[in-house]
Amino acid sequence: LPVSPTISSPSNDTLVTTRNITLSWNNATDVNSQNLTYNLQVATSSTFATVVYSASAITSGPQPTRHNVTVDLNRTTYWWRVRAADGLENGTYNTGNFTIDLTTPNATIDQPVQGANLTSQSNIQFNWTIRDNGAIGRCYYNITRITNVLEVGDTELNCTSATNLTFTVTADTDYRINLRVNDTAGNLNLTNLTFTVTTPGGGGGGGGGGGSADQLFSAGNI
Repeated sequence: LPVSPTISSPSNDTLVTTRNITLSWNNATDVNSQNLTYNLQVATSSTFATVVYSASAITSGPQPTRHNVTVDLNRTTYWWRVRAADGLENGTYNTGNFTIDLTTPNATIDQPVQGANLTSQSNIQFNWTIRDNGAIGRCYYNITRITNVLEVGDTELNCTSATNLTFTVTADTDYRINLRVNDTAGNLNLTNLTFTVTTPGGGGGGGGGGGSADQLFSAGNI
């Protein structure tokens, strides 16, 4: 009787961001050293009452064995199981699960509002709202002048509990505030807006348009 293979990838409770899944497992062994193949099932419940994909006689490959699921799966949680066969007997199944999450987090900047003309360089209110159908991963913001001169560098937010902070800028000019949010599945949202600071007696710039936020974060924070 073949020993069961062990699940390799995706590991249990993993969130994945593609409908084209590759499953992998660590190869089983056989007490009689016979050549092994594998039987695979993917289902929408842990009881495998509804199997949406199956494959049999999968050839054992280099460690780990990999198999591309040849149907596009939907956005939901799936259970998958694999067992080895030696031509005479089937081993027992080993089971894993994963969830397909293709939805980007919802992130909005509530303050300052787009196009705001502020009269102070200090204590500028920054409020945000972040929602996701899974779990939020990490959040960063930065502030640049419209000329892309960095005013406030990449700063991580405690976006799972906090919803606001204040910041200070150093000149009367046009600014862009950039907010970057990802969830634990790896889906990414980049949003921004522009505002102007004109202190009494100062000379603020003209209103600026939105920019490409993904160009404004350092590579490690994208």
